[in-house]
Amino acid sequence: MFLRVFNHLVVSVPFESNKDSTIARTTLIQDPSLKPDEISIEYTVENNVLKAHFKSKTDRMLRLYVNNFFESLKTVVETLEQFKYWKE
Repeated sequence: MFLRVFNHLVVSVPFESNKDSTIARTTLIQDPSLKPDEISIEYTVENNVLKAHFKSKTDRMLRLYVNNFFESLKTVVETLEQFKYWKE
């Protein structure tokens, strides 16, 4: 499938460890784009940094999916913090 890209954004999110960033990536990839012909999202991990690569046809779709990403990321971070608290 070919996606003609007009908008591109990379969001980098540092975590305390590579393990945490990998857990975040694994969790976030479970929520695929509902419109793959309009936007693509790729998650990568470099050391302890999670990178989300967004490519979209429109500003509106980019804004919508980046907002969704941050809402999901907030839940992931809060969950990671809770597990660390229980572990101590």
